[in-house]
Amino acid sequence: MRHRLAVIASIVMMSTLQISPARATPIDPGTVTCGEMVKILSSAPETQAAKDSHARIGVLLIWMAGFLAPESQGSVVDMVQIQTDAEKISAACAEAPNLGVKTVASKFWEKEQPTTSNSIDISTLTCSTLTQKRDTNSAAGLLWLIGNYASDEDTPMFDMTEVGKSIEKISRECAKGPNISITTAAEKVLE
Repeated sequence: MRHRLAVIASIVMMSTLQISPARATPIDPGTVTCGEMVKILSSAPETQAAKDSHARIGVLLIWMAGFLAPESQGSVVDMVQIQTDAEKISAACAEAPNLGVKTVASKFWEKEQPTTSNSIDISTLTCSTLTQKRDTNSAAGLLWLIGNYASDEDTPMFDMTEVGKSIEKISRECAKGPNISITTAAEKVLE
């Protein structure tokens, strides 16, 4: 796809909190239609608002992958597969614009993902990996993890401001102990 769902750019933007929280309105992920997503992704991101919208869709999809992941998957995630699935979700959404993105995404992400050479176990990533390298896999893994924790909520909402706050809390926890795992830091602040 032309935009590759802006996933990598979204991860980098979220990891450095460059998306304007003032434009971030909490949404029920089940209410986002395929037509809305396709409209955003097919438009040229010429303005900052359009760029933010593209980024929010990419962030939402990674968050949703974590949110929909079955408990049996644990903390193993394959970001290459998530991007491939996100492209398939986008294509399926183009064919069925009246369906919900979550409905389409659940067909890909509610089952345990196979382990591949691209898989990473987020529990093995230390805080220093996240803070020193700032690589996209670590940032995406953190976003996936935040979505995964949100699946335990009674009425989960996707809220860019809250995602940003969660990243800040985890970062502060990581600053206290750079050798602890990201999942340990997340457990301390997200549960």
